[in-house]
Amino acid sequence: MAISPINLAIADDHEIFRDGLSMFISKIPEFKLVAEARNGIELLTLIKRTDIDVILMDVRMPELNGIEATKIIRKEHPAIKIIALTMFDDEQSILNMYHAGVSGYLLKNTNRTQFETAVKTVSQGGTYFSNEATIQLIRKAAKGSESDLQQFNDREIEIINLLCKQYSSKEIADKINLSIRTVEGYRMKIMKKIDAKNHAGIVLFALKHGLIEQEES
Repeated sequence: MAISPINLAIADDHEIFRDGLSMFISKIPEFKLVAEARNGIELLTLIKRTDIDVILMDVRMPELNGIEATKIIRKEHPAIKIIALTMFDDEQSILNMYHAGVSGYLLKNTNRTQFETAVKTVSQGGTYFSNEATIQLIRKAAKGSESDLQQFNDREIEIINLLCKQYSSKEIADKINLSIRTVEGYRMKIMKKIDAKNHAGIVLFALKHGLIEQEES
């Protein structure tokens, strides 16, 4: 039985970028480009007549930008997932798109592996923030208060760091010599401490408090 492709839409006001991304998507068998829009207004019109799974959304567009378009779509079409795909790596853009309801954030210089992983992850209900985006945010984000961090021991901070780098529970367990069940226990305890409902909540907390370490090159 054939698996249905993931239906993608692009919202970006730069025609050359849309053309390039369209060609890029056409080379990935699991993905299908079903709509292209120059701004948020066009995108909202296309959504009404097109079956879309994931939207690749630019942040800054004329008429209706990515932030406002995302807010509307999350309210009116909650099943559609949104990935911010942009050249802007500043703290405010990332936070604005996150709070608007995106499930992922990628910079436009992303590679194929990262792009595929992000689309597949969010289409299945997960979240994906690229290392490049999170590193840029950490450099500019204000540090959290000491009292926020004192609630975590060294092992919990280590696990938060690995979770934010997209490691699975099994990979974390193998890396720090714990059982998968123990890692899952830590993850649930961390979420409870910061009142996070999902993985994205852990990522946002880590970004705000500078808990994510930059990987060595």
